Amino acid sequence: MPRPDWNFDVSSDSESIESSYDSDEPHYYDDDDIQTVLDYEEDNESDNMPMVHKKYYIGCYTHEVYDNILLFVRKIHLNTFFHFPGGMISEYLYWYSVLYLGKIPTLEIMQLIELPDGIYSAVIKTFWIKIIQRAWKKKYKELKEYISYRKGLSTIRKLENGIRIRPRPPGLRGMLANYA
Repeated sequence: MPRPDWNFDVSSDSESIESSYDSDEPHYYDDDDIQTVLDYEEDNESDNMPMVHKKYYIGCYTHEVYDNILLFVRKIHLNTFFHFPGGMISEYLYWYSVLYLGKIPTLEIMQLIELPDGIYSAVIKTFWIKIIQRAWKKKYKELKEYISYRKGLSTIRKLENGIRIRPRPPGLRGMLANYA
């Protein structure tokens, strides 16, 4: 099923205006690329498998304002995630989702929560990965600074003279203590 083309031209006497229904998000992939993802997803039959409560999925969500919940919109098969670029998968999710998303979604790791009334809600788990990456980046920067400090001539001279310097490099212990 090809994407709908919402482009139209409105001409007047002095100028021609081209408008588009598309969102402000740039589209980098054409219909054939998105169709390739669709065919790959159909081959993996990810939609035929039942959704399992509290299981983790890769896909997209939307925020439902009235009830203030994150609705689980669509999942993709793990093979699809590793086979195609993220931007192509995001556009596939945008064009072939059941709900209107408004903009190109980001891929997220989500835990599915089935509510008592049968609605699938999502708990975003990618958030913690970003926090860990940020904390590790900070520790890695401190480690590089420590190594460059230890390689300095003034530090080597202090060691030769028996003057104690900072005993050990910064480690991973306590890296996430301020998030507990």
